[in-house]
Amino acid sequence: MNFTSRNLSQAVDDLSPLSVAVVADTLDRLSHRNQVVHPRVRHMAGPARLLGRVRTVKVEAVDAAPSEPYAVLLAAIDTASRGDVLVMDAGGQATSGLFGGLLANACRVAGVEGAVIDGGLRDLAELGKLDFPTFGAATHPSDSYSRQEVVAFDVPVQLGGVRVNPGDHLMADSDGVVVIPGSIVDQVVERALQKIDTEAEMRAALRNGMRLREAFDTYGVL
Repeated sequence: MNFTSRNLSQAVDDLSPLSVAVVADTLDRLSHRNQVVHPRVRHMAGPARLLGRVRTVKVEAVDAAPSEPYAVLLAAIDTASRGDVLVMDAGGQATSGLFGGLLANACRVAGVEGAVIDGGLRDLAELGKLDFPTFGAATHPSDSYSRQEVVAFDVPVQLGGVRVNPGDHLMADSDGVVVIPGSIVDQVVERALQKIDTEAEMRAALRNGMRLREAFDTYGVL
C-alpha cells in the first residue's frame, strides 16, 4: 500500500480500522517510542477521529500586535491543501483562544481535515456544531490579538513533546494524538493494519475459550 501517493480522502476511508493505540504500538515496534503527544492535547469538538498530513504552524507569545496581525496565520490556512491537518505549536500556553469558529469554517472550505492546537481554543459551542475534528490543550475566551501570534508555517514544531516535521502525518482519536514520521508512514500503516487483523483473530480465539497465556503465545499481541 502506498498511502502517501494516494488520494488522501479515499485513503482515510480505507484506513478506518486504524486507531491511535494500534499506530502507537506499531511505532514502538519500529523503535519510534516518543511519538505520542502529551495528553493535555485532547479531543475538544467535532468528530473524535482525525488522520492526515500535517501543516505545521509556530506560535509565539507577544505583548503587542505586529504591523500586520494574523498575516502568517491567514497565509497558512489560505494555502493549505485538501487533506492537511492544521498543527499549531503554542508550547501548551493557553493565554488566548488561538483557534475558533471562524478559522474552523475557513479550514473546512480549504479541505483541511481537522486541527490540533497545543494551546487554547475558543468558540466551543460553535465548534461543536461543525463536522470538523478539533483537538486542543485548553479553552480560553480571549482574542489572540497582541497576546499570541503565528510567526511561521511549514517548519519543524513541537506538539506536546513530540517533534513534528512538514511531511509527517498525524492521527488523533478519543485516546489521544500520535505523530507518524513521513519517511515511514506507509510501513506504519501496513504493519498497523496487519496488527488489527491479528488482534481480531486473537479476540475470536479468546471468545472461543482459549486461555490468555496460550492466546498471547499464539498471536504475540496484547
